[in-house]
This record gives sequence, C-alpha cells and structure tokens, in this order.
Amino acid sequence: MPRYGVFKRVLDVALATILLLLAAPLLLLLVVMVKTTSKGPAIYRQKRVGKNGRVFTLIKLRSMKFEPQTPIYICRSLADERLTGFGKLIRATHLDEIPQFINVIKGDMSLVGPRPHPVEKHKELSERIPSYGHRTAVRPGMTGLAKVRLPLLPDAEQATAFDMLYIKSTSLWLDIKIMALTVPIMLQGARRLWANEQPVFEAAT
Repeated sequence: MPRYGVFKRVLDVALATILLLLAAPLLLLLVVMVKTTSKGPAIYRQKRVGKNGRVFTLIKLRSMKFEPQTPIYICRSLADERLTGFGKLIRATHLDEIPQFINVIKGDMSLVGPRPHPVEKHKELSERIPSYGHRTAVRPGMTGLAKVRLPLLPDAEQATAFDMLYIKSTSLWLDIKIMALTVPIMLQGARRLWANEQPVFEAAT
C-alpha cells in the first residue's frame, strides 16, 4: 500500500499536469465566457475538507450568480435559479471542475477519491453518519466511486458506503476504471442539457 500511495501521487501529478496543459486553451475560453455572460469573478473558491481533516481551498469555475454576502455551496438541479445560463452548461458537463487539476498538482486532491465537502456540510454529515469521518483517510478526488455509481442526487449514507468501499478496495485498476466511467457521465450531462432535461444531482460534491 505505501508503494501504491507513492505511485498514485506521481500518477496524479503527471496526469493532472498533462490534462491541465491540454485543457489550457479551453479553460481560457471558459474563463472569458464566464466573465462576459455574468457579473462576478470567473473563479470560485471555497473551503473544503481534505485528507486527515485538513481544510484547503478548492477552486472551480463559477457557474452561479455572484452573491458576495451569501455563501453558495450546493446546487441540486440544473433548474436551480441561482445558475447562470452558461453555468448550466459547464455544470452539466463538469467543465467547471477543470481548475481542480491545480488542486491535484498542489497535493490538496487526487484525481480519484471521495469528493471533498464544504466545511459546514462535513461537520453536519460527521455528526449524522458514524463512518463518515473515515473518508478523510485518503486525499479527496475530482471523481470517485460514489460519483460514478450514484451520478444522480445521492443519499449521503449510500455515498459514504461507496467511499468506504473505495478506500478498502483502492487499487490502480479501480482508479483507471473510475476515470473511464467519468467520461460518459460528462457526456450524459451534455446530452441531457441539449434535450432540455433537468437532471437532479449533487453538483457541489
């Protein structure tokens, strides 16, 4: 396991760096689109809970209307009125998460692992679900087993169970499988948006 941990970290940095470089032109375009289609900063920052309970700043493209006095950390549907028009597109396709490759390179996150929750939600779920705190035994991920198995609005207990299963079964093969399963989920989000469907999902996790 220690050897796997080192290899996983090296792989995370290598892949995240390559993907960030490849996505740089797209990211620049998305930043411009966010800025020109709505008021407010293009990048949204929020405190999330990471490995061993360490709080870090997660970064993503802003997909919601900018309200400086109102912390927004959850969006359950593409019908949410707080989403901007362009925000619906990047949220449905998960393109708003491209900046998180930087979080991976910095060591805050991994490409695969339990999704990090906002500090307030982490405290709430820790009090409600006995095993929830064990999720922080590993780095949180941009995608994870719970995310690919429960792409629609997940029950917190179910999501935690999948997170714990991932931690117990973690392997290079499982990571590759999860990353591969993430691609069709992104495409499904685009298809649903194009079909004018309103999928319900835990968009902030």
